[in-house]
Amino acid sequence: MLGGAATPTSRIALAIGRARLVVVAPHPDDEVLACAGLLLRARAAGWPVLVVAMTGGERSHGNATPGRRARLARQRRHEQRRSVQALGLAPSALRPLHLPDGGVAQRQAMLERRLVQLFEPGDTVVVTSTWDGHPDHEAAGHAARAAAARVGCALWKAPVWLWHWARPGSPGPAWARLGQLGLDATALARKRCALRRHRSQRQARGAAGAAVLCRDIQRRAAWPVEFFFEAAHEPT
Repeated sequence: MLGGAATPTSRIALAIGRARLVVVAPHPDDEVLACAGLLLRARAAGWPVLVVAMTGGERSHGNATPGRRARLARQRRHEQRRSVQALGLAPSALRPLHLPDGGVAQRQAMLERRLVQLFEPGDTVVVTSTWDGHPDHEAAGHAARAAAARVGCALWKAPVWLWHWARPGSPGPAWARLGQLGLDATALARKRCALRRHRSQRQARGAAGAAVLCRDIQRRAAWPVEFFFEAAHEPT
């Protein structure tokens, strides 16, 4: 399905070990879906890592009561801590911002200011794609791009939900500039292990519908490759 759509390797792989890796994750589990393999490779190379956890993902199960959303946010943050530990990261590598799930677009300017404070010159930043079709993901992509330009960081955007609706060659994303990072069997096993930590997302949501991490998403997470758009070549 993806043959010929990506360059043989992404320059992001060549940068490992030269600077800090900062992953901007709109919701718990996005850091795994977007770039667990890259995180594993970075840690193996001794590359410092920071994961910016934007929201608690409290709206993943629909319009629950405020009390239920608060409990779900606590659960999902706990799952995220366990997940990054499965990738070899310490809980201190997580930096929560406590933005409201589903409300990031209304706070994009605030997010940009926070990211400017967190980024350092020379960082390599990975964020979700501005073509992902999810408002939080897209706002994160726009804010990270602006912040990275202000601070002086390399920026890569990882497609997560984009695979729901797009295929290489469809209008929009700059497919010719899509790079890829190959994952070996060990990395794939650890990525699956990290994803299993997000138990709330693998369970049916009752009246709200099927599990967020449905079979299709889990199959995509098992691809032996991760994809990244170099931000300089991705349309806004």
